[in-house]
Amino acid sequence: MKRANSWDPKVYTPFPAKTSFKGVTANISFEPNGEMKNAATTLYTYKDGTKKPM
Repeated sequence: MKRANSWDPKVYTPFPAKTSFKGVTANISFEPNGEMKNAATTLYTYKDGTKKPM
């Protein structure tokens, strides 16, 4: 919101995908779909007995 200079979701929504910085434990950056690149953890769920990432 600060970098977009707006509180309007239509304006600031594209900005997280452009984010890239060195975090405490890893580099933080995002895929175009909003998922983290090289995430340190992945959450899974089970559906019909099959493990799938959330």
